[in-house]
Amino acid sequence: YAYHENPNLEHRKEMEDFHHIKALLNRKIICSYFGLFDGHSGKEVGLYLMQNLHKIISQELKNNINIDNSETIKQIVINSFEKIDDEINSKNFKNETGSTGTILLLFRDKNSPSGKSLLCANIGDSKAYLITKSEMKLITKDHKCNDANEVKRIRDSGGIVFRERVFGTLMLTRSFGDKEMKKYGVLSIPDIFIKNIEENDIFVIIASDGVWDVVEEEEIFKMSKDNISSNDFSNKIVNLAKERDTHDNISCIVIKLNKNN
Repeated sequence: YAYHENPNLEHRKEMEDFHHIKALLNRKIICSYFGLFDGHSGKEVGLYLMQNLHKIISQELKNNINIDNSETIKQIVINSFEKIDDEINSKNFKNETGSTGTILLLFRDKNSPSGKSLLCANIGDSKAYLITKSEMKLITKDHKCNDANEVKRIRDSGGIVFRERVFGTLMLTRSFGDKEMKKYGVLSIPDIFIKNIEENDIFVIIASDGVWDVVEEEEIFKMSKDNISSNDFSNKIVNLAKERDTHDNISCIVIKLNKNN
C-alpha cells in the first residue's frame, strides 16, 4: 500500500485531509485498517477521526464475542461510526466543522474462498474504487444534496435544502461533526460494501474529492494496466490532480490486493 498527499496551499489555507493506516491485531482477528478523512470548515473533526476512529473499531473487535463473519464486522463499523460522531459532537468544536470518512478493512475470513475479504464504509464524498483486471468499480456512495433520497430524509427531518446544500451551507447529507445539522437528518451512518477478495481483484483506491473533481475514473483505470506499484500509482494520481489545478487538498491511498497481480 502507499499514501501520497499535497496540501495545495495555493488554493487552500491549510491541510484538512487526514489519513491513518494501522494493523488491528488481536486473538480474534487479523485486520488492516485504512482511513481517509476530508474535513471542512476547520481541521478539528478530521484530526480527531485520524487519531481515534481506529481505536474505537479495534476495541469493538476485541469486545465482540463472535467476529467470524462479515455481517458482525459490518455492525461493529456502523456502531463505531455513530459512537465517534457522538464523541465529536460532545467536544467544543465549531458547529459547522465536520468531515467525510472512508475506511477500508482487509481481514482474514474463513467464509471467503480466498481466505480474505474487504469491507469499505463511507459517509460523505471521499470515494473508493475497486480495480479488477476488467473494470473499475465504485464501492462508496456520495452523500450529497443531489441525491433525491438523501434530500427527502433531510426535509422529512425539518431541514431545508437550497443551492444543493443543507440550509444553503452544507453540501453533504452525511458527515462526522456538523453537530447543529444532526437534528435535521445529517447522519453518521455509513454505506457499507463487503466483498470476498478474488484473484482478479488488483487495487483499491481511496481519495478525497481534490482528486475526483478533476481526474476521470477512466484515466486511473488506464494507469492500473501499466504494471504499476502502489507507491507510483498513488503518487501519479496526486500529481495529476495537482497538474489539473484542483482547488482542494489532495490525498490518495492505494492498496494492492493480490501480490500476483
